[in-house]
Amino acid sequence: MVDLPTAGLEMLIKQGKLAGLPAPESSVSPEARRRMAEASPADFREANRRHDVIAPYLAGDAPSSLIPARTIRHWMRLWRQAEEAYGSGFIGLLPRHADRGNRGRKLPENTMALMNEFIRDRYETLKQKRALHQNSHGPWPTRAS
Repeated sequence: MVDLPTAGLEMLIKQGKLAGLPAPESSVSPEARRRMAEASPADFREANRRHDVIAPYLAGDAPSSLIPARTIRHWMRLWRQAEEAYGSGFIGLLPRHADRGNRGRKLPENTMALMNEFIRDRYETLKQKRALHQNSHGPWPTRAS
């Protein structure tokens, strides 16, 4: 181990006698990087918790756990699929809340167009139309002036 003053270190770098190591090639796919960038701190905590549970299984041990065996098998499958697809099994353990639910429209386009036209032309106007108040016997009686 050699103590080198900062000025000496800077001089060696300027002379090209000292250089940093090149960044290693990452085997993680761009999609994996995108999913990691979009994950919240809570998502990382959950993925770390899941990893802590399956780590012994990945190492070949089978300890007893309070987590149901089916859940562990599911997490292991997610790990293996992500490792194959993205180069990192950890990506598979990130919760995918944004991917849940039905994202497709349930109404046909022409129905949506009619609804939007009604809202634009009749509902969202500067002067709202008077509502006709009714009871089960017809319009409410009005007071004669």
